[in-house]
Amino acid sequence: MKNFELEIRNPQHYGAGEAAEKDVVQAEGVLNSFDTVSWKEKHVSQLHDVKGQMDFTVTDSETDYSLRLILDAESISEQPEFRLVSDIEIVIPQKLMLGLITRKTREYISFKHLSLTRARVLLKAFTEGDLEYIRNCYLYEPEHAIMHTAYDMQVHRT
Repeated sequence: MKNFELEIRNPQHYGAGEAAEKDVVQAEGVLNSFDTVSWKEKHVSQLHDVKGQMDFTVTDSETDYSLRLILDAESISEQPEFRLVSDIEIVIPQKLMLGLITRKTREYISFKHLSLTRARVLLKAFTEGDLEYIRNCYLYEPEHAIMHTAYDMQVHRT
C-alpha cells in the first residue's frame, strides 16, 4: 500500500518555530484523519483568529505530488469551505489566431469554494492515485477551478 506524509496545521501553529502535526500514514489513515477533524468548529475558531489558517496537507511518498486543503476563513457560507492547492500539473491547449495555432499551457490544479463533501471526494481520489479524475474536475468545473500557469506557480512558490 502507498504511504502518505500527512501534515495538519491549526491556526495556532503559525507562530514562529511552532510545528504542525506530522505523520506517515496509508490512504485509510489520511481519510480517517480528515474525517476526525471537527471542521465546523475549526471554521468558527478561524473566523475569530485572523493570524493563521487551517491546513491539511497530504504528500504522496511515491510520486511526490502534494495536495493541500485550506479551510477558507473568508467564505461567506456558514458551512466550511475549502481551497485546494496542489502541484499536480495539467496541460491545456489554447487556440490562438482564429484557431489556426494551438499553444499548450501547463497549469497547476487549484480549486476554491469546495464544500466539505467535495473536498473529501478530491482527497479520496488523490489517495487512490486517481489524478485523472482530479484533472477532469479541474477542466469541467470552471466555477471552482483557479487558473494558474506553471510559470506563475513557480514564481510564487516559497
